[in-house]
Amino acid sequence: MNTVAKLIFGPFQFTGESKGFTMFETDNPEALKNIADFYTPEIRWKFFSINDPINAADLYMALRK
Repeated sequence: MNTVAKLIFGPFQFTGESKGFTMFETDNPEALKNIADFYTPEIRWKFFSINDPINAADLYMALRK
């Protein structure tokens, strides 16, 4: 199994701030953990899943159950 997430966008920094964003692609959440572990404590990470908007209603209904 691949333990490296593919960098697909970024890194970018917001103007005048010490925050930014980078987009990674992976099917393995462990790969994101490896990235966070490598850079900790220098960088504080927040990971967000990007979902297909076509399936958003189905996902919303599934989460409400």
